[in-house]
Amino acid sequence: MRYAILVIAFVLTIACSHETPEPDADGTWVGTITTEGNVTTVVNDSGSVWGGTARLVEEASIGVQAGADEYMLGQISSVYATDDRIYVVDSQVPAVRVYDHGGTFVRNLGGRGQGPGEFTAPTILTADEDGRVYMLDGRLYRINVYSATGEIAGTWRFPDAWCCRPMYPLTGEAVWATVRQGDPRDFRFGLQAVGPDGPYGDITWIPEIDYERASFKASDGREATAPFGASVVWNPAPEGRLLVGATNTYRFEVHEPDGSKSIVQRFWEPVPVPAEHREWERRRKVAGQRQYIASLSAHGLAEDDPDFTWDGAEIPNHKPAYSSLIPALSGETWVVRWGASVRLADCVEDPIDEGLNASYERPCWDNENIVDVFGADGRYLGEVDLPDDVNPDANRFSVDDRRIVTLVEDANGVARVKRYRLVLPGEQ
Repeated sequence: MRYAILVIAFVLTIACSHETPEPDADGTWVGTITTEGNVTTVVNDSGSVWGGTARLVEEASIGVQAGADEYMLGQISSVYATDDRIYVVDSQVPAVRVYDHGGTFVRNLGGRGQGPGEFTAPTILTADEDGRVYMLDGRLYRINVYSATGEIAGTWRFPDAWCCRPMYPLTGEAVWATVRQGDPRDFRFGLQAVGPDGPYGDITWIPEIDYERASFKASDGREATAPFGASVVWNPAPEGRLLVGATNTYRFEVHEPDGSKSIVQRFWEPVPVPAEHREWERRRKVAGQRQYIASLSAHGLAEDDPDFTWDGAEIPNHKPAYSSLIPALSGETWVVRWGASVRLADCVEDPIDEGLNASYERPCWDNENIVDVFGADGRYLGEVDLPDDVNPDANRFSVDDRRIVTLVEDANGVARVKRYRLVLPGEQ
């Protein structure tokens, strides 16, 4: 934290006449909230509402190394939790599985095929308060709708279906989903409502944000982001919202359906990247580009370039302000950022020689994950101490107030879906 908090302070600036709630009586949050027109800016100067670090306590686990098929998890592409159910999409089987909050298997939804309620590539799933379940098939370009009791209730066309971003239910029988339009070399992402008759209403395009890029010329001629370079990160959020920000600074935006938005800022102390980590990531990026151009060449789409090398800016010597924005069903924003670099043993020392796939199977470097949580009003609530095996990803990390359901992988590579309870500072 930038400086010690000696007294509890609250500075509030209002640019239009409305009341803003005071911070918690026992909190130490210090910052400013200003509103001009339809834009509210929240500057988190120091401290936190929680006044310390929260932690996750495991309460249930789904998944085994050997046992019944319904508990053998493979390639999990989506995890979503409601008040009484945990939904898991296993793209490897493929299967859409339903469990109760104790981790007991309830039923499968649909099955492999192309008929009503069936799927070939289940990817993203969500559910509404009436128990309806919506599952996106990324290969058939449609959304299967299942009733609360598991029967097929509809099939919606979705020609612009795009994997992989979260989906969320909207009021009525509809979902908030990601679309991609344009040429494969020049496409644009947006968010749109989808209902029984397919996509409808205006598209909310991901806004363009100006920032300084660290890039290199990729094998297909486009500019690509260098390792640890800043980028624009975004995710759909519940109730038709959008989270978006450029990671060159600790600042992100929350866009509302009515056109208003909140800008949230916080002090950022850049995390340095060791020279050895930068060099290893550079070589892995080169290996990836060589592999990509080789695959295009094999299909006659490009000329092979086995000697492709780095052509671009220096890799930044510090990590971006954050790496992802995860929306909570209860309105909070979980901001994931990278901490210190961690050197791993038994790894691929040279990704160029041993290949990109090998470098992902046996990496030499990893980053600690740190999570900051911000309230629906933009104030910094505090940090969350994550268990070592939790790696937050928006598609596999379902948050609703104090309940977190997420995918983890143990030391033996066994996939499990675990339910945690968020415990605030001072609680047992």
